[in-house]
Amino acid sequence: MATDPRWGRIEETYGSDPYLVGRLDTENAKGIQSQRVAATAKHYAVYSIPFAGSDGWVRTHPMVGEGEMFIKYLWPFETVIKNSNLQGVMVSYNDFDGEPIVISKKFLTDFLRVRFGFKGYTVSDSAAFEDIMDKYNITDDIDEAAAMAVDAGMNVRNYRF
Repeated sequence: MATDPRWGRIEETYGSDPYLVGRLDTENAKGIQSQRVAATAKHYAVYSIPFAGSDGWVRTHPMVGEGEMFIKYLWPFETVIKNSNLQGVMVSYNDFDGEPIVISKKFLTDFLRVRFGFKGYTVSDSAAFEDIMDKYNITDDIDEAAAMAVDAGMNVRNYRF
């Protein structure tokens, strides 16, 4: 979803209409997976609304309520998961309301696995595991960060070299 034209990654999206994004993502995943290759949707979740259009070390805007979050930012994921047997989801390195998505049971288990019925693998984006330590200061131990992520529902760490 792209809702802020100042965001530097807007060209990577299908636009700002949740229905259109969900339908195009579904057809994209079906096409990729018809070739016996796993499609991986990204960036889950609530990633594409960086504060003031900025990216990286900023947090998701804390004023996005759960209703808007579901309608605009989670509905396309739910749609592609339920309509394409999506095989993979890349978990973003941002947070929602102060909780990093990569260690959020709410996002990775309650929403993704239970509510949406996702059965595939999850892979972290960029330095999401390091961000647990460096950006969010939750722990200073990579093993503890990894344990928190796995406990929340992560499967694969995408290591940044």
